[in-house]
Amino acid sequence: MLNPQQDNSVDPTVAVEAQRIAAQLEEPLLWLVENVISVLGQERASNLLDQTLTLEAEGGVMTAHGDRRRTPGGVYLKLLKEQVTPTEQEQIFANGPKSKPKEGNEDGSASNPPPIGPLPWEEARSEISRLIKLPLEKASVKITLVGRPSQVSKAKSCVVVAMKGSRPPSLPKGLPPAPDGSDFSYAVFISLRHWAKVAPVMAQDKDERLLVEGYPIFDPKRGITVILAQNVRTVNLSRRESRPSSRN
Repeated sequence: MLNPQQDNSVDPTVAVEAQRIAAQLEEPLLWLVENVISVLGQERASNLLDQTLTLEAEGGVMTAHGDRRRTPGGVYLKLLKEQVTPTEQEQIFANGPKSKPKEGNEDGSASNPPPIGPLPWEEARSEISRLIKLPLEKASVKITLVGRPSQVSKAKSCVVVAMKGSRPPSLPKGLPPAPDGSDFSYAVFISLRHWAKVAPVMAQDKDERLLVEGYPIFDPKRGITVILAQNVRTVNLSRRESRPSSRN
C-alpha cells in the first residue's frame, strides 16, 4: 500500500529506519511507520520495536477478544497507542490511505481467496539456490536477541556471552516452518562500556534479560553465529526508557 504522504521530501534516514522497523514487524503499512518516526523520533520508535520483539519472544499478545494472537505489527500499534499523547496519535494517523473497496464476484458477493499453506523446504531451497546466483545489493543487517546469557567470559577488550536461540511459536502464513535443529547458539561479543551498564542490573535481578542488537557473522567451522553487539540494554531498562516523560 502506498503512502499518500510519501514524496521526494521524505527524509532518507526516516525512510531507511522505517524499512528496518517494518521488515522486523512484517508490517506492510510503511507510511504508518514513517509517520511514527517523524512524530516520535527514531529513538522512541526503535524502543517500541524493542518492546514488541520482547513480547513476541515471550509468546506474543492476544487480541482483545482472546481468540487469536496479534501480529507483530498489531503489538507495535497497541504499544504505540498506549504510550503516545492524543496529539501525537492524531499526527501519526492523520491523512492515512483510504480503504479500498473489497473485490468480489460478479454477483457482488465477496470472494474468499484459498488458504495459503506453508512453503515446503524443498521449494524454499530452490528459491535460495536461484537467488544467490543473481547480483545482490548490499543491505544493512542487524539481529536482535532477547534472553539471559547461559555463560559469561571476560576477555581483555570485551565480554563474550553465550545465548541459545529458540524457534518462534508461530510464523506468518506462507513461510516455511522452522526445521528441526534450527535452535542456534550465539556467541555475543559486548564492549566493556556496554557490559558495565547492564552487568549490575543482571546481577541484582535473576529474571532480567538482555536486549542485544548487533551484526551477525556465521562461523561454519564451529556451527555458531557470532553477534558483534552494537546496542545492549536490559528488557526492563528499555521499557522504562520508552515511557514518555510527564508533560505539564
